Amino acid sequence: MSEPAVLNQVVTDPRKEFISASIEYRYFIGDRALPQSIDDAEADFGLGIFDRMYNDPVIGGHVDLLRIKVLENGMSITPAYVCEDLSSAPSEDIKRHNEADRVARYVRFMLTGLEDDQFSGLKDVLWDMLGAIYKGHKLAEVTTELATTGEFSGYERIESIRAKPRENYAFIVDGYNRFRGVMAIVPGKGITIRQGLVFDINQLSNAISPDKLFILSLGAQNGDPRGRSWLRPAYAPWYEKLIARSDDLKNLAQHAGGKISIEMPENATSSDPAKTPEQEVLGAAVQWVNGGVFVAKYGTKLTVHYPNGTAAPFDTFMNRRDREIVLAIIKNIRSTMESQHGSRADSSTGENMLDSVVNFLREKLCEAFARVLKRIVVRNLGEDAAELMPEISMSSAAQPDIAAEIQAFARAGYGLDESQFSGVDNRLGMKPRAEGWAERRAERKQKSLPPQKEQEDDESQTDPDDRD
Repeated sequence: MSEPAVLNQVVTDPRKEFISASIEYRYFIGDRALPQSIDDAEADFGLGIFDRMYNDPVIGGHVDLLRIKVLENGMSITPAYVCEDLSSAPSEDIKRHNEADRVARYVRFMLTGLEDDQFSGLKDVLWDMLGAIYKGHKLAEVTTELATTGEFSGYERIESIRAKPRENYAFIVDGYNRFRGVMAIVPGKGITIRQGLVFDINQLSNAISPDKLFILSLGAQNGDPRGRSWLRPAYAPWYEKLIARSDDLKNLAQHAGGKISIEMPENATSSDPAKTPEQEVLGAAVQWVNGGVFVAKYGTKLTVHYPNGTAAPFDTFMNRRDREIVLAIIKNIRSTMESQHGSRADSSTGENMLDSVVNFLREKLCEAFARVLKRIVVRNLGEDAAELMPEISMSSAAQPDIAAEIQAFARAGYGLDESQFSGVDNRLGMKPRAEGWAERRAERKQKSLPPQKEQEDDESQTDPDDRD
């Protein structure tokens, strides 16, 4: 009996990328400029559609809420390696500790240039970059200068980080959507932004390298660096609210002031022979506005009829749209729209869900900013320094929450090791500890020990029967 035939095994080079990411130019090998619009809404209504949506109080309020919560505890720079006991550590550990500390000091020094810019400080820059929540992405240009004094004289530091309008650039990618840079409007060159094939970005006089850019992109699909606006799912409810608002105002103008009915007395007469009694009273009643006065015949009965729940349909309509909008932006409605009417546990659940969204944005923002800082570190301190890049992070939990957790663990007998202190500091939103804090703490601890402590420790290791 013959053996079954074996099909040839498909072998693919793992070092290469093969499947095209372009739809329009899937067979083309080269660079292409992506449309400036990131989705169908911007393509149909212009690049400012999400800015107009942002002006809605519900949308703008919740986007700004996320921004405030993301930035409330600032940004921390923690050395990549910390040796807690330098007095007894191996020389390699001490060397690694010192190198990591130097890189962290340089990164902190790099940011000092932003302190001189009144309107583009670090917090202002990060606030602007979080506009990616509703724009899909946000791009800023990073400019550096050489320091002339101090420990890092002659090294680069950041002079400015300025966000740029979407209309002034277009992303350029290759056939696999690998980011190659941007085609930009450069003052004085007068070059327009075009879409489609550009063949080779290196041949463009208005091409800007990725090394110059700080980009925060959210919701990227198929590797598209332009991202996706969190407001896109909210477009329909926002537009429906926009249409209904004018009808809501008409409803208020027509019904909110109430209707007046007049019941004339029997055998009523008119003082004007040309008018019936009803016409005479009607003419006077029409002039009866807030603060106005009119006289009616004795026995005339006036009744004001206020609408009974006529605004409810509009309130229900608007409320439903607002809930859909909030769900699109912060991914839950409990934390801002339902918690006040629910239980304490329900409110806590909503806050936890909101914290998850905030922590995600913090991580994305820190990752994007760390890439900018790493490029400058490599240019000035070398490739080896990149391995010791400090951790760029933001507090990932509310202070009352982590503080309560630490207290609970302490009561249970759980203790923190010194190597965990920097992580706890970060979660509490505290500033980095002063240089050499571990050594000073060890010295204070050693001085506080009684002289006989070492002898007692030795005796405790002796067999009780040998002590006799």
